[in-house]
Amino acid sequence: MSLIDRLRSAVKATGTGPRHPDAPRAPGTGTGPTGTGPSHPDAPPAPGTGPRTAADAVQILSPATGDTWRVGQDVGVTWRLTGVTGHPCDIVLVRGDGARIEGIADLAVGVDPEDLTAWVTVPDVPPGDGYAVALTSSDPMTVYSGRLTIVR
Repeated sequence: MSLIDRLRSAVKATGTGPRHPDAPRAPGTGTGPTGTGPSHPDAPPAPGTGPRTAADAVQILSPATGDTWRVGQDVGVTWRLTGVTGHPCDIVLVRGDGARIEGIADLAVGVDPEDLTAWVTVPDVPPGDGYAVALTSSDPMTVYSGRLTIVR
């Protein structure tokens, strides 16, 4: 099953699900993200990702809210990792919010989370805003970047 299919299944099966009681709270929200690890406060909630296991916290640093990517451009996706995770991560371009998050394209598969950066090429997708990047692994863990715009 592809990563995009797994994301769709998680949304269909669990909706947004409850926030794990040990998950850190997102800055300024008072309620924190759904699922695991802190995400950007403007990011869509993680759909039913379940409890954290190995990584203490993962935060996507770039792209940041308001960034613009151009189709065909090579861009860096960077994140901060607190603790360790023994599972490779996948990086997925998503669009939507809440239970309506749709996986658009796999940007990178099997990335070592301790690399803290992955260079990806922006896929040929319809221009617009409301895109985000999901960093996910089988820990289970899914965190989202801030929302970005894609242009031609």
